[in-house]
Amino acid sequence: MNIETIEQLITDFINHKRFLGFKYIGESRKMKYFCNYLKSLNIIDIKLDDDTLLPYISQNNSECTRSAFIRYTLIRQFLLYLKERSIDCFVPPIQREIKSLFVPYIFSHDQIKRLLQSLEDLRLTNNFFKSKSNYPILFRLLYTTGLRISEALNITLDCINLEKNTIKIVNSKYNISRIIVITESMKELLTNFIDDNHKNSSPNTYIFRNGINKQLCPTNINRVFRVMMMKSNIPYLGRSKGPRLHDLRHTFCCHSLKQMSEKGIDLYVSLPILSVYIGHKNLQATERYVRLTQEFFSDLLSKTNKFAENIFPTVWDDDSD
Repeated sequence: MNIETIEQLITDFINHKRFLGFKYIGESRKMKYFCNYLKSLNIIDIKLDDDTLLPYISQNNSECTRSAFIRYTLIRQFLLYLKERSIDCFVPPIQREIKSLFVPYIFSHDQIKRLLQSLEDLRLTNNFFKSKSNYPILFRLLYTTGLRISEALNITLDCINLEKNTIKIVNSKYNISRIIVITESMKELLTNFIDDNHKNSSPNTYIFRNGINKQLCPTNINRVFRVMMMKSNIPYLGRSKGPRLHDLRHTFCCHSLKQMSEKGIDLYVSLPILSVYIGHKNLQATERYVRLTQEFFSDLLSKTNKFAENIFPTVWDDDSD
């Protein structure tokens, strides 16, 4: 079949998944990559056989196991969809995911302090980064709330209730919506930020936006984060070791559990509170998410070992949160 036919089938597949309730945003982008691969073959009559598909779905040396598994599974889903429509194609066998040995990086309180100071210094510089006023507030919000970066970037002005110190997170991962509470200091920072940057903005305006009033780009945010890490003398340990921007979320969880433990709140109480706050669909996800290290939680571990010896595994699924 020709590439135009395949493009239409991909569109039909994505629409089918969305009709079933899946967002298929990242998957849509990945299917475009697949289509570009097929175009690069320069074949008029494309056959979706093993010779065509295996080079694309096989893991290459430059990617992690998780990324390869996601691509493999997505293309397999598409091919199964074609089979259901009686279109002849090769369907690879089911592949079991090999769990990642990734361990989250947990920032110390001193590192967080240095990072926030570097961000404040950034705010005072001239033309270092475009939209630089966003980053001190954005990174503080990520650390003090544990939001995913996608959740923070999707916040609009009408999601923020400064009178009640709350932010509404709408249709996040797993289609979960929730309301989070922010601290008084975070409220003050947001109030000043909104006053300075959104005097004439409509209620549906993204709070974090670039110079052309569009949503900030995650790639640029990660670039700024790397630079701020260097300026804070926090070394990058390498691939799968971090620190990454998402590790601010891990750190929030660990610091929050430590704080609740110090206040005498039982783990059976603190875990469900944390699970709901960070938007997990069940308690088991939070148990996998939080890896308590000896550096931060030696006292907490001694308290929990009596009744939850294996509640925090040392092996971490990087995308389970």
